[in-house]
Amino acid sequence: MLAIKIVDIVERKQTITEAFLAERLNAQEEGSSRPEEPPNKEQKESSEEISAGKEAPAEENFYDKTPQFSQTELEILQRLSLRREKLEEWQSELEVKENILNITQAKIDNKIDELKSLKKQVEELLVQYNNKEEEKTRSLVKIYENMKPKSAAEIFTRLEPETLLPVLSRMKEAKIALILANMDPKQAKDLTTKFSEFMRLPEENGK
Repeated sequence: MLAIKIVDIVERKQTITEAFLAERLNAQEEGSSRPEEPPNKEQKESSEEISAGKEAPAEENFYDKTPQFSQTELEILQRLSLRREKLEEWQSELEVKENILNITQAKIDNKIDELKSLKKQVEELLVQYNNKEEEKTRSLVKIYENMKPKSAAEIFTRLEPETLLPVLSRMKEAKIALILANMDPKQAKDLTTKFSEFMRLPEENGK
């Protein structure tokens, strides 16, 4: 009986040991096959700090590559900037002056057009006046040529030379001779002298 109990205890102990080993093995297998858990907040912040720390040298390298200017180069750049501003001011002033000149030129052109128009009107009026004076002179010529020489001589002595001379210049020479013969000799002489000067004026102006 004692021997049987001892054997039974040994067998139970072996069974318990085997069960314990089997349970540990199963636990290891479950741990290896279980999916990885997402990193917690502390792990994430630590990862970001590490990542930032790795990228920092790259940022420093970027600024290190920025071109640096010497004092002389900076002074040259400043002078060029000032010169550019001055040129822009000159350009602005020139544009203003150009606009003023354009406005002034436009006003001058308008005045010229007005003067041309006025000149044309004056010339037209002058032509009309000359035509009327010509008609008036021709009418007087007909009147005096149809008058008796003595009656015409009396009228000639009372007319102003400015009115009489253009009439005489269009009358026939024979009619003029008869009228002068009926005038006072002194008046006839003075009228003849003035008429001679009047007839020379167109020739002198044409030279």
